[in-house]
Amino acid sequence: MSIARMKKLSLLLPRGDVDRIIAKLMYLRCVDIEQTGDDEALGLSALRGEAELAELHRRLAVIEQAIKALTRYAAQKKSFTSRRTAVDLRKFRSGPGYRAALEMAGEVNATVERIEQAMAETARCHEKIMELSPWAAYSLPLNFQGTEHTLSMLGSFPASMPEERFVAGILEAGGAVGLLGRDGGACYVSVMCHRGDEDDVARALARLGFVRATFKDIDKTPAEALEELRKTAEVALAARDEYEEKLKEYAGRLGELEILHDAVSTEHESRRDQTQACGHRELRISLWLGAREKRGAGCGRP
Repeated sequence: MSIARMKKLSLLLPRGDVDRIIAKLMYLRCVDIEQTGDDEALGLSALRGEAELAELHRRLAVIEQAIKALTRYAAQKKSFTSRRTAVDLRKFRSGPGYRAALEMAGEVNATVERIEQAMAETARCHEKIMELSPWAAYSLPLNFQGTEHTLSMLGSFPASMPEERFVAGILEAGGAVGLLGRDGGACYVSVMCHRGDEDDVARALARLGFVRATFKDIDKTPAEALEELRKTAEVALAARDEYEEKLKEYAGRLGELEILHDAVSTEHESRRDQTQACGHRELRISLWLGAREKRGAGCGRP
């Protein structure tokens, strides 16, 4: 069996036509495709382009978020479509102003996040104050549950129930009750009894519609806990005001962020076009091509 000489052929093809061309060449039955280094280089280039595009997209989102935050504090509100000061964006991207404006955008967004955290802390404190206010007259720690011989608990009865009824029911079962307060929804009480009467008091409370309140994590009296919450809320509000003053100062530099937005938008569009073009770039392949196979003959490289 003779060996036919083969010739090396290098082709530069559009990526979309590679499979079709190779399929046709395969009809020659003597095609041996070489792996080339170009494939790897083009693949890495495409990956780098996609990574850079993703980073620019993230950077653009950061800038737009910062502009939106500062617009509320600017003396004259502007939009992205308003007229900009003429700036050479190419020189701006290569100069120190680009990095400084980008850092400012990050600082603005971080300040906004701190404001949101301060507001959330304030809301948490106010919610807790509302929760503890009905128990303000209680003089023991909120997590106090009694002693070796006594049981202590906090809870409430429906506001529609007369006080005389639940007081009489608790006393009859061997317990004692203290009235702490009342609002439109409930009557708040403290209940104490001897450990030996615990079962009888529990049954009486269940019949009367008692709802037990638990404060296992609060080892302070209601007054102490409320005072601490009010101070925490004041600190959070003061921090919010301080952060808002910083945003007002940053608002005076809003123009820098608008220029940065233009620069990054231009860079993003350019990189996007390059990345899309990379997907249609030509591919270089090398293959060994022999004559059409004849009966009794094979093919191979010289």
